[in-house]
Amino acid sequence: MIRGVLGPFSWMHSPLNAECALTISVIAALLTAGPLDPTLHDASRTAWVAIPVVFFAALIGYLPVLSMPLITDDYIHLRQISTGEAPKPLDCLTHSCGGPQFFRPLGFATYWAEWKLWNRAAMPRHAFDLMLHGLASVLFLLLARKLGAPPPFDWLAGILFAWNGIRPEAVAWTAARFDMLVMVFSFIAALAVLRGGRLGLITSLLATTAACLSKESAYVLPVMLALLLGRGALTRAGRLLIGSNFAVAAAMFAWRWWALQGIGGYVGHDRSTPTVFQFHAVTLAKTFLARIWGVLAFPVNWSRPLEWWMMAGLGAGVLATLLLLGSRPNRKRVVLCLAGVVVACAPPYNMLLIDSSLERSRYLDLATPAF
Repeated sequence: MIRGVLGPFSWMHSPLNAECALTISVIAALLTAGPLDPTLHDASRTAWVAIPVVFFAALIGYLPVLSMPLITDDYIHLRQISTGEAPKPLDCLTHSCGGPQFFRPLGFATYWAEWKLWNRAAMPRHAFDLMLHGLASVLFLLLARKLGAPPPFDWLAGILFAWNGIRPEAVAWTAARFDMLVMVFSFIAALAVLRGGRLGLITSLLATTAACLSKESAYVLPVMLALLLGRGALTRAGRLLIGSNFAVAAAMFAWRWWALQGIGGYVGHDRSTPTVFQFHAVTLAKTFLARIWGVLAFPVNWSRPLEWWMMAGLGAGVLATLLLLGSRPNRKRVVLCLAGVVVACAPPYNMLLIDSSLERSRYLDLATPAF
């Protein structure tokens, strides 16, 4: 709080390490607290007015993006499409697209459609991303209800997800739409798995396929679905649901490997070795034992002065975090949620040493609902 008021000073450029320490301390307290299994509520048939409230809250929170220009990689994709450098949408199924070593045919197909409809206009593209964000926020609201969050906590969950400080990069940057699509399809798959039955199986398989065709981070989705089901994943119906999704993800990964003639992804400074193979133990430990938890709990951009309302929100966040020390959650559920965060962070593990500016926060997009 002192750093927020005074700005950076000699021994504290940003309080990111303090945020990490506070967050992992609270998580440790929750894991060692006396267990209490609260009664779950079924709010799935009530309070449907929350859906438009959360949807429009998501839109209103990000209305300024409609006036934003396109930036950086947005123009690269436009050039690839306008010059014929990028393959056609159907050709993206057998060639790299979205970058020289990336396989994101579904996401890139939306760029093609926008080029045909809007040419170089920025506003319609941002409007589409805004609608995707509103849809994701509503789906998270429904997921929170399905897991037993009663009103008004389901409303609060949906709005907190919509306005989470991790989200702006994925919402406002058109080139990060791949992350947004993965989020939407992952929520659909989660709701379908919780629904179960033949319809749930088919819907989850289609959603998992669409997520894998959107971005490579989705290949961990079956693991997250298994964590979501918990003990239900061990039943016969649960094994069928999760096993089928694993099979789909494995098939999509094999297809991607064939299309790219390798694992693909970003390459290192030598322009040949994929960064996913460049392992650094110290960086990995710092990322997973501290950094991601602090950034998820306090998604604050410390590279610029904080507004008064941001200071008030930060104070409320610190207080709420401390109040968690008095809670008695179900320890197994806490562990499953924490495992979901780690699993979601596994694909981009080498990109997660996020600094105080929150740049690259989009890589934590899929970890946000689990957190």
